[in-house]
This record gives sequence, C-alpha cells and structure tokens, in this order.
Amino acid sequence: MAGRLKLSNVSSRYGAPMGRRDLTPPIREEGFDRVRLHLRRVYIDSGGYDNGGAYWGFGVPLYQCSGYLAEGTDQEEAIEYYLRAGSREAAKQQVRTRYPAATFYN
Repeated sequence: MAGRLKLSNVSSRYGAPMGRRDLTPPIREEGFDRVRLHLRRVYIDSGGYDNGGAYWGFGVPLYQCSGYLAEGTDQEEAIEYYLRAGSREAAKQQVRTRYPAATFYN
C-alpha cells in the first residue's frame, strides 16, 4: 500500500527486539516549546511485528511521533517515539502532554 510508513529493519539472527528505542529530548529553553511533528500510524502484521521486524504484540493502534526540537537551529535534536492510542486525535493529545505546543505535519 502506497504511503505506509517504512521502518528500518531491526531484526537479527537472534530474534526481534521488543519495540523500538525512543528519542524524547526535553524542552530546555524558552522558545523551543514549539515543535512540528509527524504522527503516523504503524501497521502491525498478523504476528505482532512492524514492517521493520520489531515486535509490538497486539492491542490499541500504534503510532510513531517524529520530528525535530528546535528545528533549523544549532540546538536541533531529533524526536522519535512510539505510543498507543485509540485514535489519531487521542495520540495527538498524548503527544501534547510531552510537547504542549506541538503541531503536526500530517
């Protein structure tokens, strides 16, 4: 299906990791509270794996939140983390508990 999020392959001959690593830098200075993020649904196959081989199990839909804090400055830091929510709007609310002024590209 076109437009699906393609994740990096994390599987190995020793098996798959449980989930993926989160990068969640804290907001440290005034003015860096605004951040534009991508919020994408991560599809899980019938075995409980994402398309890169990480195991998530089953349950509430999984979303990936990604972008940059202080984008375009010399203090730019990557943001990438995963969360479960019943809907895209519920996922946005969860993101805003960590990054209150977040806006979303898509």
